[in-house]
Amino acid sequence: LYSYFSGDRFVYPELDFSESVWEHMAQMCVKTRRLDVALVCLGNMGHARGARALRKAMKSGAPQEVQVAILAIQLGLIVSSALLVPGLYIEEARSLFASCGRYDLVNRLLQSHNQWNSNSKLTIVGNRCRRNLIQAFEVAEHNDRIHLRNTYYAYAKYLESLGANEGAIENYEKSDTQRFEVPRMLFDDPKVLETYVKKRRDPNLQRWWAQYLESIGDLDGARGFYYASKDYLSVVRLFCYNGCIKEACSSATEVANTTADKAACYHLGRYFENEGDMNSAVHFFTKAHAYSSAIRLARDHGMKDKLANLALMAGGSDLVEAARYYEDIPGQADKAVMLYHKVRR
Repeated sequence: LYSYFSGDRFVYPELDFSESVWEHMAQMCVKTRRLDVALVCLGNMGHARGARALRKAMKSGAPQEVQVAILAIQLGLIVSSALLVPGLYIEEARSLFASCGRYDLVNRLLQSHNQWNSNSKLTIVGNRCRRNLIQAFEVAEHNDRIHLRNTYYAYAKYLESLGANEGAIENYEKSDTQRFEVPRMLFDDPKVLETYVKKRRDPNLQRWWAQYLESIGDLDGARGFYYASKDYLSVVRLFCYNGCIKEACSSATEVANTTADKAACYHLGRYFENEGDMNSAVHFFTKAHAYSSAIRLARDHGMKDKLANLALMAGGSDLVEAARYYEDIPGQADKAVMLYHKVRR
């Protein structure tokens, strides 16, 4: 390929290159500044927008640096650096990006030089000192809103690197990444982190902090945060941990009855079943709408008075099974008839 770039005039033979080869040649054109070759490469890549933009720049008589910069933009070769192309200053690059409608690159360029808002420091380029008139947040809010949250996140990272944790937290929240980033940033200072979790009142953060406290054995603190996050299953689970003493069982029962949380009621039903308290188990299975489990216990432990109502709540095949159960019990034929009648309806 070197021979096609070495001459003053590009001779375009009939070459059967793949698109990736043409793209690689186009990228070489940025380094060699062979814009005539770049036009051919863009054409063979099917990059109509890039070819049109480059041809328009060449016809306008724009400086070669600008033409090369436009080519680099279209090929996606722009990275955050002090100079886009030798001889092209930051303000000129910003204007060039904006003229191409690439406000995402304007945003990235300003971020790379910490030009976040109107209070940012001056930009120093070479021996010149300038202030950018348009800052990163202004660009993101008005022309690049799809990257606004990313801009807040990048600014939060920048503030964290400076040790400005309060500002970093504020911008992590604006970028909606605080659930991961703030705990990571404050993890070495548990008291500050716990204060933040309490202040924020975010159920996801409260649940995460409860899990952390549980992992280090602080079960009382964990229960409090689980309750605050409305994770009632975990509250009941901790009350039942290592066996329920009387006070803990009473508290677990109160939580399940008060909140009517199905998962918590089911867990408590399983606990009471394992403990042999079948009446309580049936009660909590019923509150959890786990009617099959409640019916199973009622049938296996002779709770004839509860089985009919449970079957009516469950419906379907449970009605038939309950009716057959009552058929075999002397004096319970009326309940069997009633259940069969419900099935037919």
